[in-house]
Amino acid sequence: MRGRGDLLVAPRRLARSAASMRRIRRRTPEGSNPARSNRPRHTPRLESRHAPSWRLESATPVDISTPPPHTDRMSPALPPKPRTIGPRARIGIVAAKYNEQFADALVDNAVEEIGELMPSTRIDLIRVPGAFEIPVAVSTILTREAPSCVIALGCVIRGSTSHADLITRSVTDALQQLAVEHCVPVINEVLLVDDEKQAYARCIGSKLNRGREAARAAAAMIDVFQELNRTMPVDPNRSR
Repeated sequence: MRGRGDLLVAPRRLARSAASMRRIRRRTPEGSNPARSNRPRHTPRLESRHAPSWRLESATPVDISTPPPHTDRMSPALPPKPRTIGPRARIGIVAAKYNEQFADALVDNAVEEIGELMPSTRIDLIRVPGAFEIPVAVSTILTREAPSCVIALGCVIRGSTSHADLITRSVTDALQQLAVEHCVPVINEVLLVDDEKQAYARCIGSKLNRGREAARAAAAMIDVFQELNRTMPVDPNRSR
């Protein structure tokens, strides 16, 4: 009988042990070790509660093919007049005939300002049909007896297509390349405007007149180059 009693006790102890283990599992988070009480019960979450503001699905698509609208925040006034240039210089002006009213006003204001800043300067004026023909005329001048500076003048008014943007961009790139290749200052005042109101303010008006601005930039660059030639003369034995 004693032996049978011992056999009956063993299942009860196993049952109590199994119940104790179930209680321990309920108190302990899944995946943790109850013997290590120093560890935190919960692993901190790294993700934010709020969606980041830079998520791609919430971004607004931007059309980079369309140029930004023009504003008057740039160049609100003319630059100050440089000092008067004493030594004789020669300036070439290449101006487009297109949009004649505004192009002629640019030329008149530039010539008048040059006369005030550089009274002894010789001006060679060349007129071409449009803005697109300006770079080739400038290149022709520079391949001959190069002047002290070249001024490019023109006015392009935007229409319903991107033609005006393509013209002025190609003119700007070509003029910059010519200036670097020949080491002669080329002042680019081939304007791109949205309408005749902007053209009037920059070609005829006095506050933002780009013809006078071009003359002042030319005078400043001639002064810089004359100073460079005086302090750092070109070595005739050194080729470019």
